[in-house]
Amino acid sequence: LTPDEYLVFVTQLDPPPYIQERMTSGRVSTEHLIDFFGLPRNKRSVNLITSYRRHIKEVLTLAEEEFHR
Repeated sequence: LTPDEYLVFVTQLDPPPYIQERMTSGRVSTEHLIDFFGLPRNKRSVNLITSYRRHIKEVLTLAEEEFHR
């Protein structure tokens, strides 16, 4: 993971109070992350965070497969 992706990963894994107070579904949303990191609320930010989350999921899947071999 890149340093930015790792930061998003850690933030999702252990959400800070700022995000916890805004969570309604028990899940960290893309909008929560955009607001927390102070990004503009636009399509570019949504695409960036979505891309990070997708790559994080891919890396976790690969790691799980490696550990089950």
